[in-house]
Amino acid sequence: MEHELFRYLSPGITFIVPIYLAACWAVVNTERGESIRDFILLGGSATVPALAIPLGWWIYNCYRAFRHITTSSYEEKPFVRVIREGLKVIYDPARRSYYIDFTCINKDVGWRSFSERAFLIVFHPFVKGRRARLREQRKGKLSLGYLEPVSDLLLWPNPTYDYARSISSVRYGIDSSFFAFIFGLLIGLASLGLLSHYVPEPPFKVFTHAHVLIWYALLFVLITILITLSLLRRKQADREYSARLTLITIVSSETTRVDTATHDEDLPAALRQQLARLPTAAHCYAAFDLDNTLLVGDIGDALFAKLVQQGMVNEFGWKAYQKKIVENRKEAYVAVVEAMRGLPVATICEMTEKIISGQEPFVLIEGESVPAPRPNALMQSLVTALRLRGIEVFVVTASNQTAATIAAWNFFGIPSENVLGIRSGIYRNKLGQRLFDSVEHPVPVEHGKVEVLKGRLGSVRPCITAGDSEQDLPLLNYTHDDGIILWVDDSQATFSEMQQTTFRNRNAFFIERPS
Repeated sequence: MEHELFRYLSPGITFIVPIYLAACWAVVNTERGESIRDFILLGGSATVPALAIPLGWWIYNCYRAFRHITTSSYEEKPFVRVIREGLKVIYDPARRSYYIDFTCINKDVGWRSFSERAFLIVFHPFVKGRRARLREQRKGKLSLGYLEPVSDLLLWPNPTYDYARSISSVRYGIDSSFFAFIFGLLIGLASLGLLSHYVPEPPFKVFTHAHVLIWYALLFVLITILITLSLLRRKQADREYSARLTLITIVSSETTRVDTATHDEDLPAALRQQLARLPTAAHCYAAFDLDNTLLVGDIGDALFAKLVQQGMVNEFGWKAYQKKIVENRKEAYVAVVEAMRGLPVATICEMTEKIISGQEPFVLIEGESVPAPRPNALMQSLVTALRLRGIEVFVVTASNQTAATIAAWNFFGIPSENVLGIRSGIYRNKLGQRLFDSVEHPVPVEHGKVEVLKGRLGSVRPCITAGDSEQDLPLLNYTHDDGIILWVDDSQATFSEMQQTTFRNRNAFFIERPS
């Protein structure tokens, strides 16, 4: 028997048999309608097998819809986790594209480019795009939800796949048969209950204890559930169809192939040559400052200015912060995050998203204009080029962790686990809101940046670093002896001086920061 046939025949039989037996019991125990009795008893032997497959197909798809909304067991299978761990995914905000390396599936496929819409269609077909996108922004990470089409790319060419599907059909067939039997049994009982109120024979009296409306309600609910599941399954099938065809089209088209060499064309030629010499092994990683290095502007300053402007922070104002910066930068940065104590995390997220959206180019606060940060396009290209080479990029910043995570993800596609900012403890109030608490140590300011990196990655030194101020020098000096140092500034004068002193005999490059 073909395994597809088993998937439909088994639930079809277990669904219709209880209903048929209920009908047989009814006609046997009534003294009227001999012709109906003969039709049910004799004609049913031919009708039941004929209806089993189409009814089974319907019930099986109802079961698939029910299973989809009640469990994610498919995604928990070990082979799916292997695929998820094997796929390399990079988000490129500059091009609004996702790059996925399918080498673990098929070496000939390699890196492929997905538009944001195509990515959501293939990997999040059952989640509305806006919700999935917002969840990514908040978490600062990629999530590959629906991987069944990807696993099929690997399994279809395999000669043992058909046998594997036959085994799967046994599981699906048995599970859907239990589902079918429950509905068939309940529909059969509800039908007998309704019939008992219209047939006076003694055997039916056992069902008259329940009011007729109960049987009507039960039958109505059961049919409504099945119709609803059918409509839901139709919607799911349409999205599965789109996911599969979109994936097949992308991996089969040469126009979607990613040329990893084109993503560093904007970089200086000398820097490109040095990047080509960097190892791509796991011990090679990049560590970049965020504010005024990856960004043109400071996300921490812009957020704090916005909070003060909106009256959410009162004890520590903007002028006090500027004065503290002159006295002690580390204490100033810590004081900013401590001033957020008690604020909901959701509020910080919403404020940060509004700032980086570009709706307001400046935050006006106490007579000053604090620019909303924007990405340095050259650094965007560099981050993507490094990640396509297999080099992980980490952000080490004195801005608060939540704001830095959102900015790093939305502007550079750097996941949250690679962002090392000033962390604040989180606690929940009685309403379930997640609120900021005290600052955690070490604080990633000056030498603290190196301490945070060591705490996360051990004694392995970065092979490429980038910074813009004296506070970043401990991080830059921590670069591997054969690594690359990037100094980001709007003028080359400071870099020229540091080449003669701090960066002497080091592989250092100047990156211009747009004004």
